[in-house]
Amino acid sequence: MIHSQPRQISELVLKYPLTSALFVVAVGACLGAVAQIYFGNNLFERFGSFTVAFAIVVFGTVTNLLQSRAQGSYIMDDDGEPPEPFKTNTVKRALNWQGFALIIGTLQWGFGGLLWEYFHG
Repeated sequence: MIHSQPRQISELVLKYPLTSALFVVAVGACLGAVAQIYFGNNLFERFGSFTVAFAIVVFGTVTNLLQSRAQGSYIMDDDGEPPEPFKTNTVKRALNWQGFALIIGTLQWGFGGLLWEYFHG
């Protein structure tokens, strides 16, 4: 069932877009903070790249699922409104929140050292 695991993750992201985006940001920020505390060397900002990569992977699995569903609908000539969680507004919201996670990860990557110094002197 390796093929179904990305589908289940994608459906979870579509059902809970804010929670999944905040999870991506929290994982990157927490791992970065722990690495900075224990190892130093500006690792908080460097973990921003992992936050971005994680957000891109989540974004990619969702868009891959959406693309395969769209191709299936085209082949089957099904123009009806899709069921939840694949309704248009739900998909837009999920992709927008994943875009938010990308932006936060990019800010952590670019300005993480400044933020760390500001909050931890």
